[in-house]
Amino acid sequence: MMEIMDVVWPINGWFLGPLALWTYFRWGSNKNIDIQDNRHQTAKVVSTSHCSAGCTVGDNAVGVPFVVWTVTIAGSTLSAHLIVEFILAYIVGIIFKFYTIYPMNEAQGRMGSIKAAIKSDSISLIAFEVGMFG
Repeated sequence: MMEIMDVVWPINGWFLGPLALWTYFRWGSNKNIDIQDNRHQTAKVVSTSHCSAGCTVGDNAVGVPFVVWTVTIAGSTLSAHLIVEFILAYIVGIIFKFYTIYPMNEAQGRMGSIKAAIKSDSISLIAFEVGMFG
């Protein structure tokens, strides 16, 4: 179990409610995992949960209040929401992914782990944001 998951699961519970709770008991809790049968499915769920937690924090917890209180871009609050929330969600998502990768690959160093986090999570973060904004 990665330490970052102690942050990721509660964030997903905040955003997804009962669905996150069911997912945690199905795939997230180590005591409920049959390594032989669920390894691939568990990896997908854990990877997706980092992305959704990053987007939730960046979009909803930080981005929306920040934009509402301070920002208008080119006279449009909608464009401010899209731009600022995307940037914040992307940054937070990459930070969560970094704390997943770095403990397993300390030999790569911090910069190598940051590059790996960007490489492994960019497409899913972009897709998640497009789905949220859609």
